Amino acid sequence: PSKTRSKMTDVAAEPMPAARDDFITPKQACMYFKNFYSTCLLIFSIAIIMGLIFSGQTRIANEIHPALAFVLIWGAVLWLAMVEGGQGPIVGLPPVDVDLYKDTHPRTYMSTKITNKGDNLDRYLMGRQFMVVLLVFITNLSGAPLPNSVVFGFPPLV
Repeated sequence: PSKTRSKMTDVAAEPMPAARDDFITPKQACMYFKNFYSTCLLIFSIAIIMGLIFSGQTRIANEIHPALAFVLIWGAVLWLAMVEGGQGPIVGLPPVDVDLYKDTHPRTYMSTKITNKGDNLDRYLMGRQFMVVLLVFITNLSGAPLPNSVVFGFPPLV
């Protein structure tokens, strides 16, 4: 066989360019920017609140101890996340046929058997609302700044 090839063979033998999977669409770019910006704001907010707590400029940190305020605020925020996150499945599953998830999700089946019995769901929702108010109140006592608080030398507006 000859080592020379015609131009037509060379062109036909080259693979088609693949779709660019590494190309970022404008929608993805906005999402990445939003995620980055939100994370920066979250870190900034946590730093400000922890600065207030450890400098004794919140009610519980000032009147009792900063360590207690730290434990209470993080406990309340994490508990609030669990309470709010658990509400969706508990409220959303009653119209779904239990036989669909009886075998695949036995713990979900057992818990929905209890929550869907009688007026348990309504009682749960009332108790959950009370718990949310209590947790937000504790979060406020633990992390809200006292009047005229200054943290990291920022102006009062921040």
